[in-house]
Amino acid sequence: MEEERAIELLVLGSAAVLPERHRDTASFLIDGELLVDCGWRAVLGMVDLGLSPLSVRHVLFTHFHHDHYLGLPQLLFYKGHGARGVPSDLQVIGPKEQVSDVVERACRFLQAETFPDVVPKIDFLPLEPNQTVFVGSWKLTTCKSIHPVPGLSYRIESEDGCSIVLSGDTAYNPELVNLARGADILVHEASYGAKTPESNASGHAGGLDAAQVAKAAGVRRLLLVHTSDARRLAAVEAARSQFENVHFASEGERYCVMK
Repeated sequence: MEEERAIELLVLGSAAVLPERHRDTASFLIDGELLVDCGWRAVLGMVDLGLSPLSVRHVLFTHFHHDHYLGLPQLLFYKGHGARGVPSDLQVIGPKEQVSDVVERACRFLQAETFPDVVPKIDFLPLEPNQTVFVGSWKLTTCKSIHPVPGLSYRIESEDGCSIVLSGDTAYNPELVNLARGADILVHEASYGAKTPESNASGHAGGLDAAQVAKAAGVRRLLLVHTSDARRLAAVEAARSQFENVHFASEGERYCVMK
């Protein structure tokens, strides 16, 4: 009998801009190798869970607001310093407008010109909206997020068709409905808690927005992330008024999709 295959999402962080007690900012690990965003303590989060950051082969950035890349220098140092004598390349993927510049600044912060062994060999993959690429064993499809800086939402599919969609930071986005159509899991931010204010210059969403995307797209499960402890219950309650299968994703939780 053929063994069932899965795609696994591990939650490293689901807090908002600032980390809270036992919580990190939004960061996720897919199949142990693909890191989505890099929160304040993504490296320590992996170590605490008994995982080696050396296993990370790809880092996928939704956008480059600080809370989504603050942990990048630590990851680069761990990959470079911790793998002495062992090949430990890293592919960095993200919005084309900033991906190489942010990583190069992180390397300068680590004084890589003076200490070249403290960073791994880095390969860049700049992405645009409405693009499909293959990364490792996954198929990645993008759409533009609605946010003050260039950003992307991603659909990540395994070889057997299991799918996880990550909104990144965004206001309610009709394009995300198309990207998430029929997905197994939609991971959607809910920074505002229950719902967005009338003025939404910061380009974020609430639980109600996330549920409307999930319902319109016909996803199987909605995971809310990127909000504070004080707002998480309100986010879930608002989302459940529109979409039943919703949960707030907490640090250390694993979600497996079986085909």
